[in-house]
Amino acid sequence: GLRILPQGDRIVAYFSDGVAVLQPTGRTVPAFVRGYVSKTRGLLGKGSVIDIGGGVHFGIFTDGFWFFTESGEWKEAGVEQAQGTQVYKWTDYFFNTLERTQADRITMGFDQERSLIYISFPNAGSGTPLSTWVYELGPDRMWIQNARVGAEYQPGYAWGWLRSTEGPTSVKMALTHASGNGCVWEHVPNLYQRDGNDVAWSFT
Repeated sequence: GLRILPQGDRIVAYFSDGVAVLQPTGRTVPAFVRGYVSKTRGLLGKGSVIDIGGGVHFGIFTDGFWFFTESGEWKEAGVEQAQGTQVYKWTDYFFNTLERTQADRITMGFDQERSLIYISFPNAGSGTPLSTWVYELGPDRMWIQNARVGAEYQPGYAWGWLRSTEGPTSVKMALTHASGNGCVWEHVPNLYQRDGNDVAWSFT
């Protein structure tokens, strides 16, 4: 399998062409019994699934972005209904942007405090992870973690925590990232442009 993750008292094995669950039997032999929960939904790469706690895994699969729960339920991320039609908010754009031959270089990280999942992946035509997207769990939103420079989006080079003071006793921790031209950007999930569109970062 591409990746094996614990989920409660069982083990989930993710393959490129399916997903299997190893359930403990309570006996010495066999210690586990295997059952397939999907024989078509495959993991893109070993780094494209992550444990977000509570018996839930989040992953990027061959057919989209999915949550897989300990109860065996699949829930797709990034979809909504518009006039009776299911609309994918970012899935198509992601797969068009991704270099599929380098999908094994996808990496993910989870910020539990802010309920954010970071996804870095190689762009089409490149084997180097140049793009980082930030998925916000609650509102089901995806942010492109890039800094806009001129007419083009430039990939961010680093992200971390910026400690700043607001008054003599107030201190805040802000999620930031820096671009190659020396700018620092702060992640503000509720920030909007004048036209009402969401933006991921404010210039600091």
